[in-house]
Order: sequence, then structure tokens, then C-alpha cells
Amino acid sequence: MTVELLPPLDPSALAPPTSLHAPGTGLLTLTPLPPDPGPGDPDTPWSPPAPAVAAADLVLVIAEAGSHRPLTAVESAVVEDYDDPLTIDTLGHITASASAWDPCWEVIGAPSTTIDDLTVVDPDWRRYELQVWENGELVAAGYLDDPVTIGDDRISLNATGIALAFQRTIGDAGTSDDLGGAGSFEGASGDPIAWLRAHGWSINDGLEPTDGLLEARWNPYTPFSGSRSLQVRGKGVLRAPVIPVAQHEHFARERVTTAMVQHTESYIVAETEVYADGATQINKDQTRAKGAATNEDDETWQNVASSGILPRGTGVSFIRMAFRIYSITGWVDIDEVRYPKDGFTGSRSPIDRAYYPSRIVDRLEATTNPDGQALGLSVHVDALTGSLGQLAWEDYEDVRAVDMLSQVNDTIFGADVWVLPNFQVRVAPRRGSNRTDLALNNDTVLRPSWETNPGAIIDQLRVLTPWGTGPGRIGFAYDQPLPDGVRINRQIMTGPTNLSWLQLYIWGLWTAQQESREARYADLLVDEAFGRQVVTGDGLPVALSSGRHGWVGWVRVANRKFTKAARTCTLTVGLDPAVTP
Repeated sequence: MTVELLPPLDPSALAPPTSLHAPGTGLLTLTPLPPDPGPGDPDTPWSPPAPAVAAADLVLVIAEAGSHRPLTAVESAVVEDYDDPLTIDTLGHITASASAWDPCWEVIGAPSTTIDDLTVVDPDWRRYELQVWENGELVAAGYLDDPVTIGDDRISLNATGIALAFQRTIGDAGTSDDLGGAGSFEGASGDPIAWLRAHGWSINDGLEPTDGLLEARWNPYTPFSGSRSLQVRGKGVLRAPVIPVAQHEHFARERVTTAMVQHTESYIVAETEVYADGATQINKDQTRAKGAATNEDDETWQNVASSGILPRGTGVSFIRMAFRIYSITGWVDIDEVRYPKDGFTGSRSPIDRAYYPSRIVDRLEATTNPDGQALGLSVHVDALTGSLGQLAWEDYEDVRAVDMLSQVNDTIFGADVWVLPNFQVRVAPRRGSNRTDLALNNDTVLRPSWETNPGAIIDQLRVLTPWGTGPGRIGFAYDQPLPDGVRINRQIMTGPTNLSWLQLYIWGLWTAQQESREARYADLLVDEAFGRQVVTGDGLPVALSSGRHGWVGWVRVANRKFTKAARTCTLTVGLDPAVTP
């Protein structure tokens, strides 16, 4: 069955929404992004326009990627055909299809190229995003990937979800576990089979027959995390506990399950099984094992993930993770089985911004020996004294970013970290002292001249996991509390591949703290007498205001320059958290 969609939308009639209903969550307040002011003043006040109201029940829309302004409806989208449904996963990844002759392609066709008198439309897909509107409300949005023709003049549409980019949380946010910790074996004891059954697991039974037997034992020696992991051997199927998940009335949804596994003489496949309420068989059409198989004879811990499709409807589906094990002699280790929850939960307590040493991370580089063998990451510490220091981490995947930064700061017997006028980081041996007898304020500073590097502050951080699909890969989210109407700088990075969800959360938290400091320096004109009391390296409190701008905090003096004719001194200062008493 298909749904009659709206005609192409008038772009001037629609505007960025002010609320978002993400699957599995309540109504979330959005912080609409201001339009790029271009060469003008980025601090120009901006107010979001009122949201538009569409009359259709469900509409697929192509919009501008930057402003989120709807451009045209995809009239030929098949949104309720069982064989070709509109699918939205847990955090907004969109999959749909449309006719190759849909009028929407003409709307977004520019630029075009003429080849042998034939006009070829080749849009820059990065300029557009895909939106799903339900009853006039935006329910999902994603960056549009290159469409792919799938036959019968149909074009597949895929969009990487950006719902999380809209959601502004105060402090940090992480994905919670719908399994409620039943996939972690911390504190487990007694007979493993009995413990598993008592906690909702099933072995070689359930919804379909299996052959073979499985035996289990605890591994207290080399677990992935905590005090023990589960070891299983034999041939059969081990299934984690079942949880109910509500379906959506108008579109399918995708859920991901993950686990950490390790094995040396065996093979294991992980699947996400989906079945309807009251069903006696797993719905194989709705089970997807994406990248769920592991490498054979691998002695390291691996992430295995799979996903299942929850069908469209108003009822409830049930999901669980199943491990198909083929191991006659060797044991399979299983740990940290998780069902990442729909949406993100955020802390309401603000996290203090972190500091300049994080900028040194930009200098990290991979090193090799003369034979081409990898030696890990290294960083050169550039000191103002002209000396150079070098640190290297061979097993850098096991080192948190904050630990690297701490080691850099401890180099050269404790380092001063400054940002120069060109926003380069300088590290020098600690000099001077933290002063409380002097202060930089409107009485002692004759003329302030400060600069801010708008690219050096990260307001939003998204850390991606190596497993899952689309926005379901996001393992950590961090947002700075910001006033309305300011420009937002985002950073997306991939976390280390060998971390669990919990470890990735901690890694992302520290990285966010280190990466979110505003880069600022100042040239402060003071009288000569004040300048003579200060030496390079001194830390001073600052409380300045000039027009719309102000600066309150602690700084370290990077340089002094005297102008004898005017009997003045220019102090170049930069932020340094180590100054704070």
C-alpha cells in the first residue's frame, strides 16, 4: 500500500523545526542552527523562525543540509510497501526509495553538465539532507548519501541520521543499555548454566530447533572488563534475554545489539533476532546480521554487532541477541553484551571546559622505523627555550587521550602551555609564579587587545563506535552549554576500536573535556611600572571589560615588550588552567 504524498513544498513556506520526536523518546526541544552569517559579524543576534505545519500524514522531504530548509517533497517515495519500506533506525538513519523520474530531481538538479549536447544532472549530494515529516512534525533527518539505482527505475535513498546533532544536552550524554546489565557477568558465581537461565538467557532452546550441546564456565583470569567473562564451548545457540520494543505506526525501525567476544579455535556468529508478540518463529525477513561474524582463530577481543528491523505497526516486537557457536575444542569468551537504547540520556550538570594542552593532540603522528615497522604515535614538544622533547606511545590504542596529554604536560619537568597570536601552541619549562598581589583589570590595563580563535572550541562532540550502522554508531555525545544565537562548532571522531561501550564513554568524556576550550590570547598595554613587576611565566588573575567583550579568569604571561618612549609595556598573555590557585 502506498500513501499519497503532498505536492512539492514551497521552500518559503517551511522553516527549521523547533522540536524533534526521535523514535523511542519523548518530545525533545531543539536548538535551531542560525544561518551562516558569512563575512559579517558572527555574533549578530538570530531568532529561529516559527515551525511550519504540513497537512500530510507522512512526507519524505529533501532539504538543504546547512539551514535544514525543506526544498521539495519526494512524491514517488514508497513509504508503506512491505517489500520496499521507509526504514528509520534507532537514532534516525533513513532508508527509502523513489522513482528515477520524480520531480524532486529537477528541483535539486543544479549544477548540471552538458556532454555531447546531453544535459547530465549531477547534484552535490553533500548539500542536501533527507527529512521525514509526520503530521507536520519532523521525526527524522539525515545527511543524504549518494543515491544508488536499484532497478525498475527506482533509486535508493540513504541518509545518515543527524537527529543527535539537533539534540542539545547540558553536559555529557551516553547510550544506556536496554539489557539492564544482564549481559555483564560481574559478580556471577555458581553453575554458569543455572546462572544464565536465572538471568533470562537460553541455551539450545527457544524459538527454533538447534543441534548439538553447549557447555559453559566462568573465566576469572582474562575477562574483557570486570572480574570475569563467560566461556562457552560446543555447537549450538546461546541467546541473551528478550526485551520488548514498541513498533512505530508509520515506519520500520532498526535496533542494534553488540558484544565483545574472543576465541582461538572456534567460530561464532552473532545475530539480532526479531519476532512479533505471540509469534512462534523468528521473522527471518527482519533479521540482519551486519558484520556479525568474527575472524577465526583470533586471540584478541573483538566487537560483534548485528541489527534487526522492527516492522511498522502499532504493536510490540521482541528482540534478543543470539550467538551461533561452532567450537568443538576451543572456548569462546563472551562479555559485555549490550542492547544500546533508543536515544541518549544526558547529565544535567554542566561539565567544566577543559584546557589548552589538548591542542597538542593535533601534532600526533604515526612513526615507523627504517624498516617500515610501525612504532606507534609520537609528539614533538616545541619549547620556547629552543629545545625539543619527544614522547611516543607504541600501544596507543590502549592509551586514553587524557593520559597522552598528561604525559606531554609533565615533559620538561612540568610545562607551561601557551597559545601565541597565530594560535600555535607553545610548551616551555615552567617559569614564574602564580601571583595574587597583582591583577589585570580596568585599572591596571590601559588598552586591551584580545583575539579569539573560533575554530579552536568544540561545542559538540560525537564519538563513533566501530560497530553498528548510521547514527547508531554514535557511542558518546557531548554538548557545551551555550547562549542562544551563537554559532556551533561540531567535531565527529571515531573512538579506539578495542574499547567497550563503557570504556568508549569514558574515553569520549575525557576527549570532550580536552577539546572544548576556547582559544584566546591578548596583548594588554600596561604602564612600565606594572610591567617591571611581572616576569615571563607569571600567572595573573584577569577581570577586564571593554564594550561588549569581557574576560574573567587566569592567564599566564608569555612575553613582555617595553616601549620606553611611551613608558608602557605590552604583555602577551594566554589562558593556562595551571595558574588557578
